[in-house]
Amino acid sequence: MSSIKVASAGNYSMILSNGSTCNDTSNVLVVKYFNNPSASLAPFTSTCASEFSVQLSGGSPAGGSFSSNYSSGNLFVINNSGAGLFKVTYTYTDTVGCSDTASQFLRVDTVPQVTLMNKGAVCIDSTAHPLTGGMPSGGSYLVNGATSTNFDAATLGSGTHTIKYTYTDANSCSASDSISTIVHPLPTVTLRLLGKKFCEGDPLSSLDGNNPTGGVFSGNGVVGFNFNPKVSGVGSHPINYVFTDRGTGCSNMATDTIEVNAKPAKPIISQNGNTLSSPNSSSYQWYDRNGAISGETKKDFNPKRDGTYSLVITNLEGCVSESSDEFDYSTVGFSKNDKFESFRLYPNPASGILNVDLRIDNVEFSAIKVVDLTGRIVMEYELSDEHNEIDVSYLNNGMYSVVLTNRQGTRTEPFQLIVQ
Repeated sequence: MSSIKVASAGNYSMILSNGSTCNDTSNVLVVKYFNNPSASLAPFTSTCASEFSVQLSGGSPAGGSFSSNYSSGNLFVINNSGAGLFKVTYTYTDTVGCSDTASQFLRVDTVPQVTLMNKGAVCIDSTAHPLTGGMPSGGSYLVNGATSTNFDAATLGSGTHTIKYTYTDANSCSASDSISTIVHPLPTVTLRLLGKKFCEGDPLSSLDGNNPTGGVFSGNGVVGFNFNPKVSGVGSHPINYVFTDRGTGCSNMATDTIEVNAKPAKPIISQNGNTLSSPNSSSYQWYDRNGAISGETKKDFNPKRDGTYSLVITNLEGCVSESSDEFDYSTVGFSKNDKFESFRLYPNPASGILNVDLRIDNVEFSAIKVVDLTGRIVMEYELSDEHNEIDVSYLNNGMYSVVLTNRQGTRTEPFQLIVQ
């Protein structure tokens, strides 16, 4: 025989015999017996498939080696294995060459499928709004790397911004998705109206001074691209101009103001002696039946002859009144009836006492009648002397006609009287 088995450690020698009396004894062979080492491997903590690799540890005694289908040294390469349950073996060999092994399973969990819905471009004046669109729900958002729950375009400013959504599942595995969103600036819009002052009743006027063109006007009195003072009325009217950039959809507005000034009230002409007068204003123009009277541009006007006159006044804002009613002027103090040589009425306008001076030849003293614009006689007064004082303070302010009659009923043509 060429080999032997021993049951335990000890000293052994081998005797060789040829079957007869010849024997030989070998040197003593010393056999030593060693127990195998005891290897163990602690359970692995599960990991996620998003990791490239994981460091293997937990083997005892230290100094052994790990092995699996996807191991490289002490690394388990998840990038090669993907998700699943994988057996990993730990082998320990002691100093005399005796070995032992232990195994555990490493679980690699799948990562969640995470998506973030694309967000369209917005304008810088858009209202701040909560961040949404991440799936599955329950994750968190970053805007330009900073944790956020809202997207505030005004704070972020114009430009391109990155939104990242991260979701972590029950296995503590995470995944993310990112999008880019553009914040557009508002267009630069100006409005400098060239025509900014009008008078009530002025005709339609086109609006201009807007840049860029192509926007929309709005405001009191605005009709399309025109301004109508007849619609707006008197006052200060803000005019808005809104322009929308077709490329970005962003709008901006500029505002300017139009002033519509009131026209002067229709002037009322009064006569005092030989002078025609009007209310106070900035400028005046007197007219006769032939048109404007050259040089007659003052408040008071002394006609050179009897006739029909009218007046137009202009205020400080340059607004022109409508023409006054025509005024029939005759030299004050003389009646147009030959039976009365002299008839003087003053002051005119009157506010308290009206003086009536009358000189009559061969005619009995007569009466005076005051008639309002409706034709109603509001006063009758018997003239008792050549100089008469009549109280007109109780009459309403306005224009009246005054006629003088004698006892035979003959009357003068009416004179205009203003009570104020």
